[in-house]
Amino acid sequence: GNWEIQVGAFKTFTTAHKTATKAKKQISSINKKANIFIEPVVKESKTFYRAKIRTLSKIGAIRSCKKLKKNNFRCVYSQIKK
Repeated sequence: GNWEIQVGAFKTFTTAHKTATKAKKQISSINKKANIFIEPVVKESKTFYRAKIRTLSKIGAIRSCKKLKKNNFRCVYSQIKK
């Protein structure tokens, strides 16, 4: 699919990756083909790392966010920009 979820933005790549890995495990029953994607973003000369999970269908992204929010994750879903 061409949808993704974001489960946070962090100061380090490591923290972003750990959070995305935990989130992916939580939704493995919903999205078996999900991939972790860490997106570096520079704002005001500081780099943040967005923890994302990609290759989701729209419904898969919505269901994933619902499940993650129940488990105390922050979660937003969006279509992947080309």
